[in-house]
Amino acid sequence: MKIQEKIIKRNNFPKKISKKLRFIVTHIMGLIILNFILISAAEVNFTDSSINWGNGQVDSRADYAILDSESNSVINGSWTPVQGFFVLENIGEENVSLNLKSNIDASDFIGGTNPSFKWKIVDTDSSCVNISNTEFTKVNTTENGARICDVFYNEDSRDEIKIYFKLTIPPDATKIGAQSATITAIISAV
Repeated sequence: MKIQEKIIKRNNFPKKISKKLRFIVTHIMGLIILNFILISAAEVNFTDSSINWGNGQVDSRADYAILDSESNSVINGSWTPVQGFFVLENIGEENVSLNLKSNIDASDFIGGTNPSFKWKIVDTDSSCVNISNTEFTKVNTTENGARICDVFYNEDSRDEIKIYFKLTIPPDATKIGAQSATITAIISAV
């Protein structure tokens, strides 16, 4: 079981105009046309972005196994316990709104009877305004994802969040072999 990352930037113009501008000057028969392109400085980066529990199976006679990256535990299973999380950092020049989404849900990632694929967002340095998903919550697979915070700050002292994962794997899981999920960060300058 492996979880990966991906970043999407929304192509909308930010409210602030403290941006880098690139000018294109065109001279056509005495007429000068001045065009400009606004280059957004909004950017986030997954600095730690892989969790891999390796191979394993649900213990015999167990109703399910739980793989929890926050508590570094595997309950009722033979996977390797992993103390792991993604670190998402705002490395741009703008505060941004932040949404997260997964490319697959628990049924597509694990399969079987009542699987679960959840994330938990931890704000360790007051980086987010109106943070959500602070308890383990099912991953969101909708196009726009789940709103994680209305404002994700870009200040060096407060510009990152951690994302933990918890999987519940039933003994009749149908997704056998190496599995992976991609978590996408969707940002818009605010």
